[in-house]
Amino acid sequence: RLPRRVGIVGLGLMGASLARGIRAVDASVHLAAAETAAEVRARAVADGVVDEAHERPGPWLADRELVVLCTPVAAIEALVGPVSALLPAGAVLTDVGGAKEQVVAVARRDGDPRVPFVGAHPMFGGRGGYDGARADRWKGGTVAVCADGAPAGAVARVSALHEALGARVAPCTAAEHDAA
Repeated sequence: RLPRRVGIVGLGLMGASLARGIRAVDASVHLAAAETAAEVRARAVADGVVDEAHERPGPWLADRELVVLCTPVAAIEALVGPVSALLPAGAVLTDVGGAKEQVVAVARRDGDPRVPFVGAHPMFGGRGGYDGARADRWKGGTVAVCADGAPAGAVARVSALHEALGARVAPCTAAEHDAA
């Protein structure tokens, strides 16, 4: 079962594909996003990709069950602390970045302890930004999900998201991921 209220930070190729994939699986999930590009925000709402779009993370995150950081890794590292502080206790924060050890370390250091962080890396991608986003991008792909001390329930929620979109989950640690 997908979470009922999902947040996505970044509506480029991966963030918009994630939103489109969630919509295809369960259109009743409420999707809210942050995206710095005004044109992409407007298009995402007009296209029905998300229910609401904001310029940056803010109080609108206070009711999200799961939030996915879909930005470049350097931005993910900068966002972990501030975004986790905006989430309700028990929500889960995750990402789609390609490097895991540093992101997990930053999450341990800067993340709100009420909000577990579970690193994830869809090992597929492509090009094209928002315009290249596809609902089926996860189908048949593999997503590394890095537990690294996160509560089992949080890891299960992140794994279930990716599996619901058609991906196979490869459990690992951040160190195992980065070494591979």
